[in-house]
Amino acid sequence: MAKGRKVKVVNGLGKFTGANTLEVEGENGKTVINFDNAIIAAGSRPIELPFIPHEDPRVWDSTDALELKSVPKRLLVMGGGIIGLEMGTVYHALGSEIDVVEMFDQVIPAADKDVVKVFTKRISKKFNLMLETKVTAVEAKEDGIYVSMEGKKAPAEAQRYDAVLVAIGRVPNGKNLDAGKAGVEVDERGFIRVDKQLRTNVPHIFAIGDIVGQPMLAHKGVHEGHVAAEVISGLKHYFDPKVIPSIAYTEPEVAWVGLTEKEAKEKGISYETATFPWQHPAVRSLPIVQTV
Repeated sequence: MAKGRKVKVVNGLGKFTGANTLEVEGENGKTVINFDNAIIAAGSRPIELPFIPHEDPRVWDSTDALELKSVPKRLLVMGGGIIGLEMGTVYHALGSEIDVVEMFDQVIPAADKDVVKVFTKRISKKFNLMLETKVTAVEAKEDGIYVSMEGKKAPAEAQRYDAVLVAIGRVPNGKNLDAGKAGVEVDERGFIRVDKQLRTNVPHIFAIGDIVGQPMLAHKGVHEGHVAAEVISGLKHYFDPKVIPSIAYTEPEVAWVGLTEKEAKEKGISYETATFPWQHPAVRSLPIVQTV
């Protein structure tokens, strides 16, 4: 497809060397690329904590979990966000016993509490949820991964798991690009600030995806790519991340779009709430009422 559209793909690690140049280091040496416009889509990587033995093959990030090398009898999911719950759903369906530890008082902290309340009631039948609890130590032993916790739902003793999925968030790769050599501003966390047309502070350089901030969703990054390309081609277009729906492909699924009730209150925005039963024919009610 790329070849048919006359797209040249250069594999390697790219870094800016100037406002209109990029150097890519690959297996066959270095390649210098000159450009009139650029779109930065360097993504993000999983957060790693210093006390966790990430080098142990039984300690996973989301990429490891997707490789599906084995199905652990007992799996701990660190983090009750979208990624952790989606992976927990998959492995539960494959037969794993799932524990989820989350430091906040609800899973999917970004979602509306009313939605999460219904969701939590459902998944509590499958997962052992430990809210307001955090991991304090992780030790890899021959017979398993031993995890100590503290907090409201923390077990008194260290727990043995066959695998641990670390899904506590992601950090952007903004600091890995030498973007400063192109004049692009990168904040201390690695994010690149853009305007509604996805322009950075350098007018001919754009950025999209995880590297520009929340929500870190694949379909949001794809849409941003369309917007940036259209702006570069001379069309008038803009993007508002608030119109992008967030979706957790769990069982049942959870989705929301726009401001939550809490955010509306904090911003002083007048609002009304309405609820209706899942059995209403206008909604996709099957996942919530089916036998599991």
